[in-house]
Amino acid sequence: MKGISRQDVDAKAETSNQWVSARHFLHADDPRLKNPLYNPHKNNNGRHLIESSLSASGTQWSVQGAFPTIGRVEWEQETPPPSAEKPVARAVKTTGEALFEFMERIDSKVENAFSRQDSRELKSLLLRAAQHLAQQTDDKEAALEELHGMTVKAAEAAKQTKAELDELIERAKQLEIEAETATNEEVERLKAQLEGIGGGGGLRVDMLHPETGHEYLRGKVSKYVYFPSYEAFACFLACLEADGMLESVKLRRSAADDDEDATHAPKRPSHRALDGRNSIFFTLFVLRTGIDVSDASPLFGIDDSTGSRYFSSYLCFLHEWLESEFPTPTAEQIAAATPEWVKNKLPGWPLQLIFDATEFRTEFPEDLMVYRTLWSNYKHWTTVKLLGGIYPLPGGFCKNSADPTAFGGSGGDVGCTLVSRLIKILLTDHASLADKGFTLHTQFAALYHYLFIPMYAYNKQKSFSKEDSEMSHTIGHLRIYIEEAFRRVREFKIFRKQVKLSQLDLIGRMFAVCALMTNFSPLLKLDPSDPTISIAEKLWGV
Repeated sequence: MKGISRQDVDAKAETSNQWVSARHFLHADDPRLKNPLYNPHKNNNGRHLIESSLSASGTQWSVQGAFPTIGRVEWEQETPPPSAEKPVARAVKTTGEALFEFMERIDSKVENAFSRQDSRELKSLLLRAAQHLAQQTDDKEAALEELHGMTVKAAEAAKQTKAELDELIERAKQLEIEAETATNEEVERLKAQLEGIGGGGGLRVDMLHPETGHEYLRGKVSKYVYFPSYEAFACFLACLEADGMLESVKLRRSAADDDEDATHAPKRPSHRALDGRNSIFFTLFVLRTGIDVSDASPLFGIDDSTGSRYFSSYLCFLHEWLESEFPTPTAEQIAAATPEWVKNKLPGWPLQLIFDATEFRTEFPEDLMVYRTLWSNYKHWTTVKLLGGIYPLPGGFCKNSADPTAFGGSGGDVGCTLVSRLIKILLTDHASLADKGFTLHTQFAALYHYLFIPMYAYNKQKSFSKEDSEMSHTIGHLRIYIEEAFRRVREFKIFRKQVKLSQLDLIGRMFAVCALMTNFSPLLKLDPSDPTISIAEKLWGV
């Protein structure tokens, strides 16, 4: 394959009376010309087509700058040039055939030069070598064909898997759209039922009273304000009214009013469209039912712009008040509230937090940069991401574990956690639980805090050890309670709808308020022997 000598060319022309033609030269694009094994000096350019007036077709083959490079056997039975994928296999096969021909041609010479025994051994040796070359070529080509078949099957399987995954994603999207549609229909029915109930004055807190309230509203307190009974809601309002706090709330007109140094017009409580109690009722009503502020405002006898100011103002007030009521617990409070069965799950490691991220779908923005920021590859939608952490295991969010900071759906779990409030409340010599995506062991270790996450499979590990499996099961068994806590937050139906882009500045506080409100709910895991009524009582004693 490295070329033929001039003597071979002359011999070929003499024996068969056939001149060497262009077909005895390799094509200019033949891959063997680029291989130093076949073209060591890189001076063989191969044959190529040129325009010619002598040819009937207008073109002819030119061999200028080329010389024969195919073996003698290919002169007699020319085969297609080796493909780019299998040049070596073709070369081995050609060399083997040339070796067989060489043996036949030198048979008489070998017998004259060597003894009969030596000539037999040489011929036998050459024969075995040729057979080995032929067998190697056949095996390699068979292996390449098998590999090609496996590659095609793998590509088809990957294509089918991708199609199935796309179908599942579309189905999940459709289910979310159906759930959102059902929520919107429920909201519309509720609006139709409540229209005209309050007359000209609109809905008021007194209409929830079980005896003197409106016949349609009485007994439905939990449906409108989350509290289980009117008495519990009345106690909550009484706490808010302490020292005149509720009536001293300043109406918020824009985000600039959040600045403590901002100047405000004198408040006029007596001239407000809604007093403090009804303003809280209005705020919780919007959060709990999911009715838009613009639609809920007429139900309370106020216009849209007034309702927007009241909602944002009293939402901020509730956020500040709930944060003051649920500060970050001390290590002693956490240890006293944690049940024994939780402590026995991870002996030697006092648990502080179980945290995770949750995402809420938003409207599609028109701005491309905003769209990329909000796009979530996990939800396949534009979302806002919020972090939350509960204490094991009455549950419950504190002021810092219900982080009001909202991140775009494109934000990673690690980056969001590092800039959140959660990282600032970690206790020394404690541990926390998280999902696989929160690979923060180094950062937590620097704070002398240990992080438990489910086990990863490394280096193509096919299975876990018994200890790793048990640890992953333990972590998963405890982590499930953060999902239950997020489910309680989603009972506020405002999160079952797409978040409006105009509410992105408030979505973090809306999440924090709803998360902190769940502290008035029963324990995440009820214990019949524990007389505690709520999470707030168990962890904070309030």
